[in-house]
Amino acid sequence: VDSCDFVGASPGSGSRDRPMKRELPDDGPPSKRAKNSPTLGEPAVGRIISFFAQKGYGFLQSAVCAKDVFFPRAALPLELQELELNQLKGLEVNFTFLEMDGKPRGENLAPRGPLPGPPRALAPPAPPAMPSMPHPGGDRPAALGIHTGTLRSYDAKKGFGFILPDDLPEDIFYLRSELPPELDGIEPMRNQVVDRRVDFEVRQMENGKLRAP
Repeated sequence: VDSCDFVGASPGSGSRDRPMKRELPDDGPPSKRAKNSPTLGEPAVGRIISFFAQKGYGFLQSAVCAKDVFFPRAALPLELQELELNQLKGLEVNFTFLEMDGKPRGENLAPRGPLPGPPRALAPPAPPAMPSMPHPGGDRPAALGIHTGTLRSYDAKKGFGFILPDDLPEDIFYLRSELPPELDGIEPMRNQVVDRRVDFEVRQMENGKLRAP
């Protein structure tokens, strides 16, 4: 028997001598009562102990019944119907206690305290920071701009060379096309280029190397 309560009555004296008249309830004889018609509801207090979101039901514990009290998802307030067990478990509620087919059931659940917040979406993890490559002599971006130096080398056959800057920690690559105007339009020899003092602009290439544009 699933009912929470049992009510017993002992017959009065003379019960064996005369039949007892049994009064029928207003809703008709038991045989004609609707199968799922609940008993009269009464207010009660309980605590949610489980909730199965995918199946749409859960259970309460309450002093009104020794057994766990079933409740459907629809018995929860709308703002709580999409929450998970970890957000509902332990929540104290007022509810209407019923018995349906002799089984305890809770309806009209209402939290007695503050509502639990809606499930929070987890923030995506931040991408790992790219390791910074050390730059000889200091910070590379500070090296950009106009600088002064000496043409340290020049390869006439290949058409490039390197500048020794006064204030940078590494030599700066340059092409023949970046030579001073007085050497433009000729094929200068090494001795015409090397050791000249020049002002030059520095740019950082995609591979991290510095060069005179």
